Amino acid sequence: HQRNPSPVPDVPGYYSALLAKIKDSKAEVSQKQKLVYEQIDKDIHRTLADESFFGDSEENCQKLRNILAAFSLHHPRIGYCQSMNFVAG
Repeated sequence: HQRNPSPVPDVPGYYSALLAKIKDSKAEVSQKQKLVYEQIDKDIHRTLADESFFGDSEENCQKLRNILAAFSLHHPRIGYCQSMNFVAG
């Protein structure tokens, strides 16, 4: 029996705190998390290039990148897997 991942806590600023951790160059980022960020970057431009919402806007790509990176921090056992960007996008 496998436990479902914990829901996102109902804490004001939680998502913003995850984003700050991602952007903070002083934060300790594991090698695994670095690989997650690299994979997210590759997949966003590779798989959503034909979507005008993402293909024409780096700002929208950044929003999707933030969502995926924040999810990977919130659920480190899951992290990121290819095609999650289709679900989030």
